[in-house]
Amino acid sequence: MLHNCITFVTMKQGQIDGAKLKAARKQHGLTLKEVGIQMGFASENPHSYLSLIETGKKAYYDKDGLISAIKQAYLTKYGKILKTVKI
Repeated sequence: MLHNCITFVTMKQGQIDGAKLKAARKQHGLTLKEVGIQMGFASENPHSYLSLIETGKKAYYDKDGLISAIKQAYLTKYGKILKTVKI
């Protein structure tokens, strides 16, 4: 569904850079909850786990899953395909 997408992911010691993740999420107008749900965090508070990643308190390594979640959250919220995500 999402073809020809250019994706940039900044990694720190093999994990997602949480501060850049937060900036990208906010740049696209997405909430912690919207992205957390798309990442499959099934707890009552899917935003809590994502917040831990963004603040560097929890490591996260699945860059492809993260990019997919941001794109899906954007599509769900705005009805448009997000072709480029820079984290």
